[in-house]
Amino acid sequence: MASNDSSSSSSMSSNDSSLDDTFSTFTSSGSDVSFAEDLCIASIALSFRADRLTATRINWNLHVQSLVHENLFHVKYRMSLDSFNKLLDLLTPALRLKEQFAIVSGFEPICCELMLHCAIRYLAGGSHHDIRATAHISKPSFFRLLWHTINVINSCPALAVELPEPTAGGLSSLRAGFKAVSYGGVMDGCIGALDGYLMLITAPSHAECGNVTAYFSGHYCSYGVNLQAMCDADCRFTFFSLAAPGKTNDNVAIKKTSLLAWLELLPPGYFIAADCAYSITEHLVTPYSGQQRFLERNDNFNFFLSQLRIRIEMAFGWLVTKWRILHTPINVKFSNLRKLVSGIIRLHNYCINNCEETPLISRMFKISGTQQHPHEPSVLGYIPSDAPHVISREGVSHLREILSRRVANNNLERPITAATRTALQQRRLTMYE
Repeated sequence: MASNDSSSSSSMSSNDSSLDDTFSTFTSSGSDVSFAEDLCIASIALSFRADRLTATRINWNLHVQSLVHENLFHVKYRMSLDSFNKLLDLLTPALRLKEQFAIVSGFEPICCELMLHCAIRYLAGGSHHDIRATAHISKPSFFRLLWHTINVINSCPALAVELPEPTAGGLSSLRAGFKAVSYGGVMDGCIGALDGYLMLITAPSHAECGNVTAYFSGHYCSYGVNLQAMCDADCRFTFFSLAAPGKTNDNVAIKKTSLLAWLELLPPGYFIAADCAYSITEHLVTPYSGQQRFLERNDNFNFFLSQLRIRIEMAFGWLVTKWRILHTPINVKFSNLRKLVSGIIRLHNYCINNCEETPLISRMFKISGTQQHPHEPSVLGYIPSDAPHVISREGVSHLREILSRRVANNNLERPITAATRTALQQRRLTMYE
């Protein structure tokens, strides 16, 4: 014990003497005494610093083999392995980082597979704690890689979301798609379905957005941003814009986008389908609302128009179901919100282009008991036009009259039960009392 005590005391005395020598060197050379003291304290602190841990990156090939064996790759990454690899090939040239950034820090280089893994798992609703722990990536590195990957996705030309040329040739595929989903092709001329969606967010700060209350939606009792979007018959988004704060209604929000100017360039007879929240024009067709919707001719038109309008509802439902970060208010910097939403929509379109799945129309819209007609099923293959919260913006459109006459001339009627038909007839009779 005495030898141990003597050795420890000698080592401590040697350390103290070295620190004293350092201190005396600074003071004798005329340096500031306080600076010498700080330097000595820093030297002592560094001597007690814990050893650096060097983690090994996840073995991507073994990780993929395990998920494929358990048939879980599609569940975790929202696409098949083939689609994931195709997406990786598209992004790799811009995704690859300089290897010295990872090597200097003592870790193995971060491969492109791990970058895409972090982004997709985060957008699919995973916790960043679990994602980075699986990949053995630090928290700062995770978010740096996340936004780097999202920026690469948004800048990839193959994933761009662009409006087609407003000509008959540029719109031919969109027109054919909606004609195919319309019964008997009666709604020929439709090239898109439009609607708004409240993108839920956490309450922004005054420094980020200025007017915080403008982002609070009283209808949904939540903060959000009004997303205006249009899709084709396959639920693929052809236009989107974070147009206005969540408090803004759809009719005002759409005027803040470039879509209305694009609509004015459409050839005659081409239109997009929307709900009653928008003002009707010759290129933006909405259902009959108010008392007019009870007329049998108008009610039949509303049904066949809803076969087109439901596509945007399906697109939103598919978007939120697949990318579950949208299930809760998005908690990112307000300045990064547009990047995040843009990346999600581009990945949504990519999955559709690669035929990942086909949504079922019969299960996409469920009405509440307060909106349900007597004896009418709760799950419909169309969207009712008489929702109580919709504000009627009835107007005049010659194109809508042409389409309505086309439905009547083909003797097309809303498929409806006898009990519901009787109830509607009684409501129509009250219009003339």
